[in-house]
Amino acid sequence: ELETQFGDGVRVQRQFALLRAERLLYLSDSVLAEKECDLSLESRIPMGSASEFAPAEKTTEGFIESDAGRSLLLPLFLPEWRRQVSISSSRDSFTSVGSSLLTKVQQTSKRVYNPILISLCSSHAKQAFTWRHLTVADELRIVRPEEAQAFRVQFGTDQLFVYRNLDKAVRRTALG
Repeated sequence: ELETQFGDGVRVQRQFALLRAERLLYLSDSVLAEKECDLSLESRIPMGSASEFAPAEKTTEGFIESDAGRSLLLPLFLPEWRRQVSISSSRDSFTSVGSSLLTKVQQTSKRVYNPILISLCSSHAKQAFTWRHLTVADELRIVRPEEAQAFRVQFGTDQLFVYRNLDKAVRRTALG
């Protein structure tokens, strides 16, 4: 995890996690402010020059296609289905610009978070996969996304749980 501090009590964090056995790369950026404000987080992930981004038609995931094969990209910060994005009138997006993947998160909040899960093998894209935002609770209270977020990701019969605390460290539960 990398972190830098900006004026007015704002921190930016970047997390990387390589899940070697699962052949997955987890990347996320977070902006953590002390006061609620209009936050905009834009992250670029460079692709190889011989690679091309192909967004899915009905869902929000995408694929990087190259001579080496097809890699799956899951923008966990977005709902799985495109129709859910259009219903929520979200200003968040996952696209490509030139030879880079581009994620944008825009919210009036204290904190924003944009996790992405990247498959490093083509077999993940060939099997059934899905992901869901989970409900996070603290002392029987559902927490706001600016406090904590959790996700369940499934590839075939394998499942992965992702949890990120964005506020003070306390015990919480996550339900799907």
